[in-house]
Amino acid sequence: MATIDELAGLARTFESKLAAVKAGVSPQSFAWYPYQSLSNFPALDQTLTGESRALLDLTGGKPILDIGCADGDLAFFLESLGCRVDVIDNPITNFNAMCGVRALKDALGSSVGIHAMDLDAGLAFPDEEYGLVLLLGVLYHLKNPFLVLEKLSKQARYCLLSTALTSSVPAVELDVSTSPLGFLASERELNGDATVYWIFTDAGFRRLLDRTNWEICDYRVLPTGDRWTGLRAFCLARSTFADRPINVLYGRGWHAVEDGGWRWTERQFAVRIEGTRKSNASQLRLSLYIPDAAGVITMQAIANGVTLAPETYSTPGQHEFVRSLSPFSTAQCDIRIDFNLSSALPPDSTDRRERGIIVASITAE
Repeated sequence: MATIDELAGLARTFESKLAAVKAGVSPQSFAWYPYQSLSNFPALDQTLTGESRALLDLTGGKPILDIGCADGDLAFFLESLGCRVDVIDNPITNFNAMCGVRALKDALGSSVGIHAMDLDAGLAFPDEEYGLVLLLGVLYHLKNPFLVLEKLSKQARYCLLSTALTSSVPAVELDVSTSPLGFLASERELNGDATVYWIFTDAGFRRLLDRTNWEICDYRVLPTGDRWTGLRAFCLARSTFADRPINVLYGRGWHAVEDGGWRWTERQFAVRIEGTRKSNASQLRLSLYIPDAAGVITMQAIANGVTLAPETYSTPGQHEFVRSLSPFSTAQCDIRIDFNLSSALPPDSTDRRERGIIVASITAE
């Protein structure tokens, strides 16, 4: 896959193509977004290092989510490189109420998924799992940046962010860039934009990422022409939930991911190992926890219709379930493994869910 500097060159070429397409659309009822979304690549070229420079390789073949897409220039560019892309924006705050991105999709014959959504009103992302999320110039437009980043950490492997930083706050004369702060702007205080809410210091932005389950891979602060802050951070972050191999996917019967990365199952649950990636995997390993109140539990598993040897757990605590995948190593289809527990904790006054076991990790090795 192309490195980030090569992507920058390809983006310049694609930008010329988009300009011609936009000129041919000749919109009557809206104006195009006035800023160049593809202009982020030179800054990203300065930011990304090592293996991260092959940015699109990090997706593992999973879709990309572009949040705050403007007219979709970046999304359509990534699609032209063979990526599957979804975009999210809020028609109320989008420059042309998302008319631009929809017009470009039609003109390009694109398959990019377009989703109108106010992230401050609800967090239902289009897909359950993304290889990469783009959050460029969006964070300060969110009323609830902590909530959005935390939710994304459980559904995305990597996040590419840029956001304005500040080294000062009102009524404080000292440089506060090393203090983990964010200040809430009053309406139109910053650049006359009523949709700007939170501006973080450098330390504040780093703290926000840490508290929302992201670890920083690459980070750079660059001077900008922003008259209200003058600094912008560019960052590639990796979800701390990303240790689960990307070729093992959750199926039915799973409850939401908890803050520690583990999750409850129901009595019946399933996983799927993608056929395109399983050739190097010889065994499936589940690290699990049997709750104190569960009693004796027998777990049975069926892989692509073949019954695997069951396992009985007679004591609570940590255990492992390991089974060979060698009988399926030559198959070209995915491996679906359905699990069935002999019992589960029923809903009660403290938790309305059916709870089987706690799974800390799943790997296909």
